Amino acid sequence: MKALFEILPENVDANNCKLLCEINNDFFSFTIKNEENNLFEALGVFEFEKGSENKAHDFQELIQSKHLLQGKFARVIIMHSFPESVLIP
Repeated sequence: MKALFEILPENVDANNCKLLCEINNDFFSFTIKNEENNLFEALGVFEFEKGSENKAHDFQELIQSKHLLQGKFARVIIMHSFPESVLIP
């Protein structure tokens, strides 16, 4: 996966933070928000390589390589941004 944008601190107190993730066929993005201070501490946007045969494997490698994403967060929210997951009122 190719990093398009990253703002990463040295470390994050995951117990006091919320992890927000969005994934679709082309991108994965995340942000980490400190709930005590009401501040965003980290942001990352990654693009899947064009023509990748195994996006699940690429995604797993990214998660394992980013130590910030491996913490025990107070809350985790995952948004799936696929045409099949859009709700129409």
